[in-house]
Amino acid sequence: MSPGASVPSWDRHAIRAAVHRKGKTLTDLARDAGVFETACREALVRPTRTGERLIAEFLGVPVQELWPERYSSPTRTQTTAVRPLKTSQKAVSDADRRKVA
Repeated sequence: MSPGASVPSWDRHAIRAAVHRKGKTLTDLARDAGVFETACREALVRPTRTGERLIAEFLGVPVQELWPERYSSPTRTQTTAVRPLKTSQKAVSDADRRKVA
């Protein structure tokens, strides 16, 4: 890439257009791969790993570049903080240990 060139902005319309410019449709990609015909079309509107992977491989672009909002943030397990353990609700308090008269 030249110094002044920017990375193309990939929205669903740009992705669909790029696939069409290479002579295929999203349905063709899915059929050729032997998956549901809607797999690639769904990838444009919601995360579907199979459809995303097929489109990215066909275009020769990393999945993370096509959908940075889906792949740039850390996973839930990476962001979940370790919480301190709470005391058991079954633990007997001092009030419960006193004998009733």
